[in-house]
Amino acid sequence: MTGEDVVVVATTGASVTYHTGGVPRVALHPIDLELDRADRVAVVGQSGSGKSTLLHLLAGLLAPSQGQVTWPGIGPPRNRPGSVAMVFQAPSLVPALNALENVELPLLIEGVPAPQARAQASSAMETLGLTELADRIPEEMSGGQAQRVAVARAIAGRATAILADEPTGQLDHESAELVVTALLAGADHSGAALMIATHDPAVAARMDRQITLVDGRLAAPPTRIRAGS
Repeated sequence: MTGEDVVVVATTGASVTYHTGGVPRVALHPIDLELDRADRVAVVGQSGSGKSTLLHLLAGLLAPSQGQVTWPGIGPPRNRPGSVAMVFQAPSLVPALNALENVELPLLIEGVPAPQARAQASSAMETLGLTELADRIPEEMSGGQAQRVAVARAIAGRATAILADEPTGQLDHESAELVVTALLAGADHSGAALMIATHDPAVAARMDRQITLVDGRLAAPPTRIRAGS
């Protein structure tokens, strides 16, 4: 098995049901999939189709109501917090910190020594062409620049999987293109799997594969999701 064949995360009959006012609502019906390190996957579907729920499930931020989620290539994310990185649609940078400090913050929280954290953060920003933004605080950045810094933060920890939830949803076309380019470059740099939930056909078209969710179900349930398959 090559490094690209390593299964990063797998679900087996995993589903999510929310209870609002005592009334159950199935957000994600049982799903089976595997995500390998080589994968570049777009998850598409209308609002409320379960895209965010799926990503949160794969990231270990949400426990399945039934079935299971495993991380064969990395172990549970709670034991290796830097292994699965999330990029969100909403602003997620710390307002009081500059770009470089935002990128290195998760590394410091994980206990990475300060000099190493600074070096990894600087390397990630350089990889994505963001060095000139190092001293800017979030309010001094455009939305696209802030999202690219968030991508740098995601890859600085050498993530094994990068999961991006509508990362271009609030951006113009040009900024969206730059953010997707940064995500792809970051995944290549880290050797990480990449999954993006998106409404944008142009974003989805840049991935190797697309899967569609309809009312919490895979439109054509695959047993395996792999680039080139």
